[in-house]
Amino acid sequence: MQERAKPRLIILIIGAFALAISYWYASVNNRGGAEFWMPAGQTVAFIILTIVIVDFAWSLVGGDPIALSIRELRGLLSDMRTSVKLLDDSRRTGVQRVITPSSDKPAIEWMEHLSAARNTVDLMGYTLHVWTKSAGFENTVERLVKNGVRVRLLIMAADNPNLSALINEAQINALTTDAVMAEIHAATRAFKAIAGKIATAPQQGSFEFRVLRDGMIVTQICRFDQFLTSIQYLYSEVASRNPLLEISGSDSRLFAVYTAEFESLWVRATAA
Repeated sequence: MQERAKPRLIILIIGAFALAISYWYASVNNRGGAEFWMPAGQTVAFIILTIVIVDFAWSLVGGDPIALSIRELRGLLSDMRTSVKLLDDSRRTGVQRVITPSSDKPAIEWMEHLSAARNTVDLMGYTLHVWTKSAGFENTVERLVKNGVRVRLLIMAADNPNLSALINEAQINALTTDAVMAEIHAATRAFKAIAGKIATAPQQGSFEFRVLRDGMIVTQICRFDQFLTSIQYLYSEVASRNPLLEISGSDSRLFAVYTAEFESLWVRATAA
């Protein structure tokens, strides 16, 4: 209430001052332009005073006082400036969406991204076991490779000495180290089976599967041509509850950062 009273008081003082000036001017000038300026000044003064009175009455009945409207307009302009900054950041970094938790991204969207790839598919995670449970994953990969897509899969090796550092068994619903190693073994079998099928069929693309025996994969990266997703592995939370970034454009900063991360680990990895 105090914040609204200040601009109202200022307007009230201006209105009273304008009214006083108009009467003073009329009293010392009884000819010439006085006949015009006196009613004009009084009109302006009464308009200002009327605004204050209406504003005060409107606020009493719970309406939207003028002072509040001005403040809301300023807030709107501030929000617009923030939105412009976010749009500019999105253009520079390539971030198109931020989804949290990552489990809010529908499962069908992952397969849609995979199916739509035309040149490159790079998948990296400490197990990637969830992909093997997606309906049609094996057939989709085989079709992509047959049609000329380069597919690369990279996971942690079960005997990687750093694997246990990624696993916080104290988390609620978290997998144990033994369970994660079991997922790695299951994923390895599935990916090797895909590689075996592809090796015996005509193809224009390529399929490669590697494991990281030293170093760490601390970010899940899924690249589909000029689009990729990134999920940072947090020690304090299970992966499905971590934020997910959707990044677009090979010329954007974050796209370059994440593809460089994949490449640096890819060259360290070895065939399973």
